[in-house]
Amino acid sequence: MKTNQFIILLILCLSIINQVVGQNGSLEIVAELPIRPGDVAVSKSGRVFATIHSLGSRNLQLIEIKSKKRFEPFPAKSLQKNENPANDQMLDSPLGLIFDKEDKLWVIDMGQELGKTRLWCFDIDQRKVLRKIELPESVAPKGSFIQDVAIDHEHQWAYMADINNPGIIAMDLATENTRRLGGAKELEAEDVDMVIDGELVYFGGKPARVAVDPITISPDGNTVFFGAMNGTNWYSLDAQLFRDGASDESIQSSIVRVGEKPISDGASSDGMGNHYFTNLTAHAITRLNPDGTLEHIIQDDQLKWPDNAYLAPDGSFYISVNQLNTTPAFTGGEDDGKPPYYIYRFKPQSHNDIPIPDRVSIDGGLSTKEANKLKETALYFYAFWNTGKQEYLDRSISEKFMDRTLPEGRPQGPGGPSFASDAFRKAVPDLKCEVKDLLITKDKVTIRMVFSGTHLGAFAGVAPSGKPIEFNAIDILRIEDGKIVENWHLEDNLSLFQQLGVVKL
Repeated sequence: MKTNQFIILLILCLSIINQVVGQNGSLEIVAELPIRPGDVAVSKSGRVFATIHSLGSRNLQLIEIKSKKRFEPFPAKSLQKNENPANDQMLDSPLGLIFDKEDKLWVIDMGQELGKTRLWCFDIDQRKVLRKIELPESVAPKGSFIQDVAIDHEHQWAYMADINNPGIIAMDLATENTRRLGGAKELEAEDVDMVIDGELVYFGGKPARVAVDPITISPDGNTVFFGAMNGTNWYSLDAQLFRDGASDESIQSSIVRVGEKPISDGASSDGMGNHYFTNLTAHAITRLNPDGTLEHIIQDDQLKWPDNAYLAPDGSFYISVNQLNTTPAFTGGEDDGKPPYYIYRFKPQSHNDIPIPDRVSIDGGLSTKEANKLKETALYFYAFWNTGKQEYLDRSISEKFMDRTLPEGRPQGPGGPSFASDAFRKAVPDLKCEVKDLLITKDKVTIRMVFSGTHLGAFAGVAPSGKPIEFNAIDILRIEDGKIVENWHLEDNLSLFQQLGVVKL
């Protein structure tokens, strides 16, 4: 009996060891697939799409997930190869995919069989092709492996990464003019081995040395981030220089090291200056924080080659897991993959607390590091207003804080915002704060935000009405040493009081 108890205890201990979950949550299965997914992307309404990796299936190339075990070709079966030779009217070997701010789905097709790289754009509601842009041979010659894409919706540019001929492809989507940036050492693979579960990973018969692979872009479209799969450094460059038609030398001179990264296939960046990597060797999703530290936000043995981690609009990560290192391109022999292959969902508990700005403008005189630090402090302040959680206020406000437009009855100093939040949340317990515009200049951040919620408690002598409320506010924050020291603010109280029935015009 004791032996059986010991075995049960041992199994429980092993299960704990095999699933080391970060501070935020655990994995949820979105899809179990008989074929290897490439990358995954999620629409504003939560629809899930995935490419099928070219090292997996010649039948399907792009699918929509309908349930855990059901999927269908997207946008139609007629665009899939269906085991037929590739032609110009169908998808060939797509991999990277991403939604823009209008919920249009962009897919980069490497064209490994056809010999052409194409960028597709789909209307997912109409299930139709909106655009199919063929990259010129001068920037995407046959044999290229252009497999990841980032879309700058504000300026209408696309940025793509090429592994085979290490480089970044930049395209003006309005004119379809395209150029290649190559030759920079930061685009090359580093001389670092990929070791997974104690085994050295080979690619093409040699220890894997895979060049620039993940590529992302800042929310304002002004900074492109990138790094090699076989690399431990994460870099950025000034995207404005591409838009200005600057020389390769000027663009290369703008490359700066952002921080450390793990050996990774995919990456995502958020509006807070965080970068998230699929950590191939640790079976994890690893975050590079704005302060330069790396941490696993989830680690689980089920993450057997996490190919990409897509940050969805609701703050969840969708992770495609395809055991890519078991394909013949890596093993040099048989396909050792063991279906099913998975798409997982994982939601960091605190991610949705932080409002992501719709638009960000940054003074050109500030470095990316300086701007991100100011933005981080400001957004923690609005995470406090979005949630009422004191921890966010403590991270953002100085002991020297002064309210320069102090309302009557509110205490001066760092306790003022807590007092105001507590009082208003008694009347509007579901209060939310959205950041619409954020302008960073020198030591100040100017923000336009929208507050919304439901009037469920007494406020200013007005009984609960059950009505929705929504009003604008503008703040000017002065930040010193990473903390807010002064605030000038203006709320649209007239609109609020009209909605509450206090004022009638």
